[in-house]
Amino acid sequence: MQGTTPQLQAQSDKTWELFDNAFKKEFPKILVPNVDDKPSIEYLADKAKLKPFYDSHYRIYSRYTHGAVHASTGNIDKATDRADNQIMAVCALVALDNLISLGAKSSSRDRLAQSLSGIS
Repeated sequence: MQGTTPQLQAQSDKTWELFDNAFKKEFPKILVPNVDDKPSIEYLADKAKLKPFYDSHYRIYSRYTHGAVHASTGNIDKATDRADNQIMAVCALVALDNLISLGAKSSSRDRLAQSLSGIS
C-alpha cells in the first residue's frame, strides 16, 4: 500500500495475515500461492461485480478522502503550507454542511465555521 503511514500499513499487514491464516485453516485442501502482491481494489470490485461503482464513485471520492486523511494526519505537512490546511478545512466544512442538510447532526459545526471565519 503505497503512501500509507507505517502504523496503518502494519495494521493492514496484520489483518491480512489473520485472514490468510484463517483461510488456510478453513480450506486446507485449496492450494493458495504464497505471493506478496495483494489484490487491488479495482480487481476486487470487478470480481464483486461492482466495477461501475468503482469507476464512478470510488475513483472520485477516494482521491478526496485519501488526501484528507493524509492532510489531517500530518503526512504531507512538508509538502503543504497554511493555505492548503485552510482549503482542506473549508472542504471539510462544506462536506459537513451537506451531511447536515441530509439530516446528520453535528455538535461542533458552528465552532469549525467560527474558527474558519477568523482565518485570513
